[in-house]
Formats: sequence, C-alpha cells, structure tokens
Amino acid sequence: MGDLNGDAKADFAVENGESPGSVSVLLNKGDGSFQPKVDYPIGDSGLGSLAIGDLNGDGKSDLATANSANGSAGTVSVLLNKGDGSLVSRRDYPTGREPQWIAAGDLNGDRKPDLATANWFDSVSVVVSRGDGSFQSPRTFPSGPNPVSVAIGDLNGDGRRDLVIADSVQDPYIVSVLFNTTGLCTVPNVRGKTLLTARRAIARSDCRIGTIRRSFSSVVARHRVISQQPRFGTVLPRGDRVNLVISRGRRTGRVTAFFQGLLLLVDHAFCQQKSPDCRGFCDGPAWIRTRDQRIMSPLL
Repeated sequence: MGDLNGDAKADFAVENGESPGSVSVLLNKGDGSFQPKVDYPIGDSGLGSLAIGDLNGDGKSDLATANSANGSAGTVSVLLNKGDGSLVSRRDYPTGREPQWIAAGDLNGDRKPDLATANWFDSVSVVVSRGDGSFQSPRTFPSGPNPVSVAIGDLNGDGRRDLVIADSVQDPYIVSVLFNTTGLCTVPNVRGKTLLTARRAIARSDCRIGTIRRSFSSVVARHRVISQQPRFGTVLPRGDRVNLVISRGRRTGRVTAFFQGLLLLVDHAFCQQKSPDCRGFCDGPAWIRTRDQRIMSPLL
C-alpha cells in the first residue's frame, strides 16, 4: 500500500500470479472504497511480490515487482509513477533464478532505495539504484535453502541496513542474516583463479591487490592463485590489500643458475641419485653440472 496519486490517501497495488504477468493498481476514493483496477504488464510473475517506494527521487511512489515464473532466470520490473497514479511502461532488470519476494531500501548509503530479492535457488540478489529510476547489474549472495521472503533493516546498530531472509524446506525452518559491509572490503575467494580473474574479483569487492609472489606448485596450474592473505571472508577497511601467491607450475628437472660466474644447470634427478637427502638447488644443497656437463661438488 502507498499513496500513488499524491492525494494523501492510501492506494494499493497487487501483483497477479499469471503469465504473462501483470500488476493491478486500485486508487482510493477516500471513503474506503476504490476505483476500478488498472492493469500494467510486467515480466512473467508466477508467485512474485511487489514493493512501493520512490525509485527515481521525484517524490512519487513507484512500483517494483519480483517476477518468478518457474524455471526463469528471474527479473524485477520497475514501473515509474507519472504522478497521477498511472505508471509508465516497465523496465526489467535481471536477478537470481525465480525471485520469490522483493524489498526496497537504501543498501549502499546514498539515500536512494535499492532492491533486494529472495531467490528460490538459495540466493539473494541486490540491485543497486542509480538514482534516476534505473538500476545497476545485480550482485547475488548465497542464502539458506529455498528462501521465500526478504526484509531490510539495521540489525546490528552500525547505521547500515542489513538483510534477513526467511528460508524454507528445512526442519526446523531458519532465517539467514546478511550484514551490510558497504564501505568495507570483504575478501573474495580467489584460490585456483587466474590472476586476471582474481584482480577483477578483488576490485569488485572494494579491495586492492597487494604483494604478488610466485612459487612452484605440483597441484595448482601455472598462473593460478595458490594462496591468499588475508583469508577468504575477512572483512577489511575499503581499499585494503589482498596478497597473492601465484603458481609457476611444476618444478622442472633442471634450473639454470649462476655460481662463481659460471652458468650452471641444477640436475635434481642426478642430485637424488647421489644424495637422496638433498633438497634440490632452490631448497638447499644440490649436485650441479656446468654447461659442459662436468660434475661439481654439492653447492652449499
């Protein structure tokens, strides 16, 4: 419910569970009765929901609907208010699969209402407002099993609005709480990712790349992340650095090196034959050969 035509009377809108989807607006006559409904098309709705709020900053209440037709990728439809209770044609934005519920509220501290949807396939999507009635690409976060609704509010008193999601298909039933980390950096999990992918993920999380070291690995493929510090999930001040160790691939049998001005080849196989306890050139003493294959004593 909300005042949709500026007469200070509460009107109401309802999303109709059908395909193609629609939303009905019923304006209040002021005596407890309502004018005939006016329908507006939206995305395929299934059992979706709607939210009312000023989505473009013009002081008029607009509508946003969660469209959750079975098997669909999922969208929200935004219908801006002309000011007289009628709505402009919808504009759709993607979300996670089969959004069941939608809520509107400022989630990034810019005083503009953003949208959050509870998606049936174990996730919640946040669609951030640009302030003019249009919205950015969604960011989707994991939730409990098969969430059916979402609400927005400051749950820990830090001035940021958080999300609480009601989950289903669980005994006992549970709720999931997602605290808002706007202005902070939550370290993403980039282990096993390429350096380019890791850079992008870290930037999207409002962190920065710190020190990059390279190391041999017999497990992690070349040019992919072996480890990260701080660990995945750590919350840091915005812009803090994440240090990475990148794989150089498997250590080869020979490594070139300089010793007393000579170009040397470290022969790990030969080293193991001569001294099973040695660790190889890069790890400790090793038998080495000069380029002309002359065998030298262990390098200490």
